[in-house]
Amino acid sequence: MNDDNYLNALLSNKLSLIKMPKSGNMIHFASFSNILTDSDGLILQSVIEPIKKSISAGDYVIPVTARPAAITKILCEKLGLETWIAYGGGTVCLNNEIIMDKVIDPQIVDVICKIAKENGMGVVSDKDGIISCDNPENVFARYEMAVFGQLETILDFNQNDNHRKIILTVPNQFRKQVMNFPGIIKSELVRLLSGDLRTDINNLSISITHASCYIEITAARKSYGVDIIRTKLDIPFERTSGTGYSGDDIDLWKSVALPIAMNFTPSIFSKDAIFKTASFAEVLNKLS
Repeated sequence: MNDDNYLNALLSNKLSLIKMPKSGNMIHFASFSNILTDSDGLILQSVIEPIKKSISAGDYVIPVTARPAAITKILCEKLGLETWIAYGGGTVCLNNEIIMDKVIDPQIVDVICKIAKENGMGVVSDKDGIISCDNPENVFARYEMAVFGQLETILDFNQNDNHRKIILTVPNQFRKQVMNFPGIIKSELVRLLSGDLRTDINNLSISITHASCYIEITAARKSYGVDIIRTKLDIPFERTSGTGYSGDDIDLWKSVALPIAMNFTPSIFSKDAIFKTASFAEVLNKLS
């Protein structure tokens, strides 16, 4: 059974319980990974308002988020929504019920969108945090940033400082490989951070500390505090093919996003696991 069919089999029955919109309406998958809060914990209206417009227009909205289910529930209550999908750390939840566990494939969102289309729904993309299944590359980028979004919810914010730091801990054996690609890491993070979080990046610097094997990225951004993220990169950087990157570019999914997700589930993932292909079916077999 291929990956899509396996996911379909697991999800179709659960998703069929969701109230489907009338024929002709569109279904939005709203990415809550883009929702930030101010010092009072209020949801930024710049993201909420577009979702409210979709609801008032008769469209059906299913929030998709990597934030903890408790936070997602509060967000949905504010929006008047009863259905949401939460994923992160290898688990997928429909509302408060875990429907999939030990999942690392970012195409989960893509498959959910496909199921929606098979049920006669239209799926639309919008610049204000709406996931589209018509552009898999977009889904991958959003999943990567959703992982960062998950980290944001558990890290302390310093509202007096407008710099954000991301520190990645790199094992010694991969240090040389990492040091060969600082420019690529920088350009990719600029693309992801500016494109998916919709925030202005005034400055981005990258440095590698030889003794500690850290990559430290500091971005000055509006309305952001200081985040320090430490996670081990347990797999080597690899050349990519068929991803739109040039031959020497880093596959960000394998080298950055996945290890960050691994940091949350140490009992499930290890550096010996098969992440060179990160195939859903292979990982499932490995874990079973």
